[in-house]
Amino acid sequence: MKLHKKIGIAVIAASVPLFSCSDLTVPESVTVKSEGAKYGFPLGSTEFKISEKFSAQKVQDAINSSSANLTVYEFNPENSGDSIIEYIMEYQVERKEIATASFKTTIQSALGALEGAPEAAVEAAKNAAINDVIAAVPQTNGKYVYTADRLSATIDTGLNFKSIFDSFASSDDEDGGSDSSERTDYSDIFNKIGFTGVKAYAYIDKDGIDSDIKFIGRIDVKGSDTEAATPYNLVDATLTPVSAVDETPDLASLADDNGVISTDFVSDTEQYPMSAELNGDNMTAFINGEEVGGLYVKHEKVIIDYELTPSIEFDNEDEVRAFLEAMLDENAENATATVSIILRFPLKLKIIEDIVIDDLLDFAGSAQEGDLLNRDDGEDGSDFDEYSDFIENINCEYKFTNGMNLDFSAKISSNTVDGEKFFEDKSIEFDGEEHSFSMDKSEISKIMSKSPFTPAISATISKTTSDEDDFIRITRDASFGAWAVFNLTTGGSAEVWNSEDSGE
Repeated sequence: MKLHKKIGIAVIAASVPLFSCSDLTVPESVTVKSEGAKYGFPLGSTEFKISEKFSAQKVQDAINSSSANLTVYEFNPENSGDSIIEYIMEYQVERKEIATASFKTTIQSALGALEGAPEAAVEAAKNAAINDVIAAVPQTNGKYVYTADRLSATIDTGLNFKSIFDSFASSDDEDGGSDSSERTDYSDIFNKIGFTGVKAYAYIDKDGIDSDIKFIGRIDVKGSDTEAATPYNLVDATLTPVSAVDETPDLASLADDNGVISTDFVSDTEQYPMSAELNGDNMTAFINGEEVGGLYVKHEKVIIDYELTPSIEFDNEDEVRAFLEAMLDENAENATATVSIILRFPLKLKIIEDIVIDDLLDFAGSAQEGDLLNRDDGEDGSDFDEYSDFIENINCEYKFTNGMNLDFSAKISSNTVDGEKFFEDKSIEFDGEEHSFSMDKSEISKIMSKSPFTPAISATISKTTSDEDDFIRITRDASFGAWAVFNLTTGGSAEVWNSEDSGE
């Protein structure tokens, strides 16, 4: 029921006894008094844990929308609510055959000249060609070190950090909403946020070969597929992969039903010997984005560019021969390698520029829509004006909790109608306690006589310093809560009948 109907009913109810007197005489005027009656008009309410808003599933859903071949898990080796929110992100670069094209070409060329020759002659020629290759294989520390053809590729992963971050910075309804045109765009917020402490690792699964293998080369990541794009070098060294496929972490088996990994497999190098720790600083810089005008503009592409040369170690000549012969057998299992990049991504961040949120409750998905007093669009409020004196008090009660250690300042602001604000900005506290402020008579009169009345809570998150200690750690039990309500108390008196005004 709308406010003017509520007040109107109260006035009529108070008037009935005056018209029930015995002589039924209509008085020249009627004024009614009312004891205090309180009406509440919620401005909005929200409360949530940050870990729920940024769960592994929500991050995964955002990533899936950009078609990336990447899986996300929450990482909580401390198994504590006080621990920082961390993610493990696993991207499988691609599975590639350990190519021996140059070897095959050499052998096939030699055998091609013997087409139609007796089988014994063909076999002898093949053995002679293999012997020549083996003779050219260098030996180091008593082992034969065979170098296969270089593996290289430039891969558009489909990952888009900008769209991922943007998906968390858009106002939405509880069900996820589907109409993006109705959402408020807060995507620029993440350009003011920088992350730190990202760790990166490369794991290599091999298949079809039991011998030790290394990969010599580089892995780069860049935000554009143009040749001129500056790459962020993750590694430029020798990668020594694990000795067997089953010793590479099977993250899916380590995660519980909620996608949380509690096993610290990253530090457990004995069970899961990693091939290489990549350049975490460069990966952090890439995730933060390009610095433009003092902001970090997030990349809209993630391009992985790599060149890796397999170096295979054999204990003796017979092992080299068996490997080379298998390369010539079309029915033999091909030797392959899969490179996976695993990120350890903590929510440890800094604010590089003040973040201003015009409507905090809208940002949290709990905004008041339309006139707070539920008046119709375009209603001028004139029928409310007569009740101004009937309103004894309007006060706003609110409470804000901030478990994220962000430096918040906030205020409740009025919109303007005909160039005039309903009330001056009211500063609010962010200490988790209940507070309130009241409106004076002039402010009440404006609220009652004009519409729409659409106050909003705005907030500013202050930038942090560049000190490492000033980075903000978002913990698993960090929460955010906000609610505000405008309370209207009726009282005093209001004239509901005047014969002169009625023309009688």
